[in-house]
Amino acid sequence: MVILTKLPGEEYKSVDQDEPISFVRVCISIKTDVDDHDAREIYQCGVGKILHVTQNPSNDEESSVQIGEIIGYRLFGEVIDLATWAEFSSQDLSYALHWLSRQDESAIESGIYDGFLYIDKVYIEPQWRGKGFTLKAVATYIEVFARNGFVFLMPSPPTEEVTAQDKEHQIYRLRRFWEKLGLSLYDSDANILWEPGWSSPTWLAGKDHQTPVY
Repeated sequence: MVILTKLPGEEYKSVDQDEPISFVRVCISIKTDVDDHDAREIYQCGVGKILHVTQNPSNDEESSVQIGEIIGYRLFGEVIDLATWAEFSSQDLSYALHWLSRQDESAIESGIYDGFLYIDKVYIEPQWRGKGFTLKAVATYIEVFARNGFVFLMPSPPTEEVTAQDKEHQIYRLRRFWEKLGLSLYDSDANILWEPGWSSPTWLAGKDHQTPVY
């Protein structure tokens, strides 16, 4: 399944009506292992390509370039089963799911009913960073892929060798950045941010928020 949706408030119109219109779009591909029934019952992988789109107003023709990517896993079922399955997944996802298995059931109840979404990777090409659309792109991705579910991630800095003090500072900056997405709870020992029953912060909604096109 592929889902296309434009970011709210991210359309840039020229004063000249004949000039191209540009905006940012997220194209989400939802994948699972079609040959493994047990895996299909447990998870879906959502790959969100962040595209900068240019549209010709005279004929609506579009061209696009990929400027970033979001990868996440939507997870279903009992947490103990997820933790067992995690042994065969990536190191970060395995760590996050084992953290999840240690939480009190009442704290993660929304995920048990509506699913869990672990944000594994968010990457923006360097020349496109700092332009204000990253959080909107991730919020759009979450709204489409796992609305109202339990959302969690690790605000991890790049893997380059840094001092412990620098790493702590980078984690703090990343945590403050991702808190703007509406992730209000933080486990400092595990370095995991989460929000049960996530909903997009109102400040992220733009004037031209559109219903996703399936």
